[in-house]
Amino acid sequence: MKELEIELVSRISTRTKVKGKELTQIPVTKIRPTNAMDWSIKKIVDSPICLIRDPEEDCYYIADGNHRFFTKLLVQKIKFIKAWVLEEGDQERLHGNPLPTRLEDWKNGDIDLHKLCLMAREAYNNNEYDINKDLELCGRNIKDDIKELESFVIKPEKIQEIDLRNLASEEIDLRLLALTFAQSVLNLIEGKTSLKEEASVLNTSEEELSSLHKCFIDVGIEAIRERLKKDLKPK
Repeated sequence: MKELEIELVSRISTRTKVKGKELTQIPVTKIRPTNAMDWSIKKIVDSPICLIRDPEEDCYYIADGNHRFFTKLLVQKIKFIKAWVLEEGDQERLHGNPLPTRLEDWKNGDIDLHKLCLMAREAYNNNEYDINKDLELCGRNIKDDIKELESFVIKPEKIQEIDLRNLASEEIDLRLLALTFAQSVLNLIEGKTSLKEEASVLNTSEEELSSLHKCFIDVGIEAIRERLKKDLKPK
């Protein structure tokens, strides 16, 4: 096994920046590197990476910052990483010295964001074996990631056995059921699916799911209202 020499530095430096765009905290389990580990890395810098969201695969591909991603995993054992999630319109905000070739092509209008995403997906698929080996060296096991994510979701066939009108008599963890329905509501909010499709998967009616959607929104609004009320109180 190779040994990675890492020199911790406080200097903030990055190859690519998206000026004027807010950073997002992304779970590392959702991030897919597009290259294997670069063993020539000598430093880790506390700077963001650039990601492309793939809604079809529900993951994020690294557009720039593979080396920073791997070194952060090795040194910090982090669960979340700060990143710029690229969207249409960010082309003019991109700055680098130099920009990676594919991002330069996107910035110049030679390819669109969808094409950039497909290229990143292909790069990940081509390097998947080496990437997974390197992730294991970083202490992250893809199979464990999948198990962890699946542990929070009730399988559709199990949901179909549940009578929503008689939950009190069912031997089931209501917290997991709530998480499952909450994920469906988030899918609806993000436009990933339709009310009819989600209701079919959950084996419930569109009316029932719609009421849960309203409940989700109402609780969120109430939480914001309470926070604002607290902030507006005289000090």
